[in-house]
Amino acid sequence: MISSNFNTGSIRQSIRFDARPAAVWALFATALGQANITGASCFWEEEVGGSFFLFDGYCTGTTLEREPPVLLVQEWIFREEHWPDSHVSKCRFEFVEEIGLDSVYCRIEFTQWDVPEPHLESLSNGWVRYYWTPMRALLGG
Repeated sequence: MISSNFNTGSIRQSIRFDARPAAVWALFATALGQANITGASCFWEEEVGGSFFLFDGYCTGTTLEREPPVLLVQEWIFREEHWPDSHVSKCRFEFVEEIGLDSVYCRIEFTQWDVPEPHLESLSNGWVRYYWTPMRALLGG
């Protein structure tokens, strides 16, 4: 366990998908979509104040803001070794529409803050490995 006095940092990532924001939202911000992405048991309440339980309990949290298919802000708690007890990290997912010459795309502007410094690299890599890569496989691009 880390003491209550620890340094935190932020993760920022920008990810583009060859799909419209509504399709990316439906995959990311729903219980069925989360199950398809993670391949693990999950629980996801689709309203502000709703809770979620992902990756067989590795991640839990609460939805703070929800504006389909544009914005999702949540509190996340990770069951990771040396993660401070009850420490909450916040995540902001902005689903931005981009219009190309022959298609419409979605870019997720992702920020996670209040991440304990020892976990910055592993969580940053984890978002790519466990979310963005499987989502690309399911959505394309």
